[in-house]
Amino acid sequence: MISLRTPAELRLAASFLNQLADLRGETEEDDLCKRVDQLCAKEPAFDDLTSALIASKKDWLASAQKTIAVHEAFSEPTPPEVQEAVAEQAQASVDVTAALSSAVESTAPTLEQVRARLLEISSTKRDAVMALIASFGKKSLSEIPAEKFGEVLEKAEAL
Repeated sequence: MISLRTPAELRLAASFLNQLADLRGETEEDDLCKRVDQLCAKEPAFDDLTSALIASKKDWLASAQKTIAVHEAFSEPTPPEVQEAVAEQAQASVDVTAALSSAVESTAPTLEQVRARLLEISSTKRDAVMALIASFGKKSLSEIPAEKFGEVLEKAEAL
């Protein structure tokens, strides 16, 4: 009996499976069974190999069934109170994220605020303010994206 453990047996299995793969593409299901029988008749080791493969499949199925049974025996459903606690934590996380987002949005400077501050600075440093706007690759403040207004103010204060 073939055990599928030695290199020679594994090479034999590979050869058999390659020949089966070649047959599969060119024949119908009934023809495939006949062709496998022909392969096994031509090479007696293939017959032993099919028996070993079938036995391996049965062993694998039995092992899988045992694994499933053990998993089912030791897995318990999540208690409702744990599910509720997890849901509350998830909602709290969403609430905190929303609060942080709105806080960030409310602290972001507006175009009017940036324009007012730049006007104050430009009374003494007009060229520096124009260079600051140009450093963002723009010709006017209104062309600068709103998300950059905080950076514009920081640089303006450093002038």
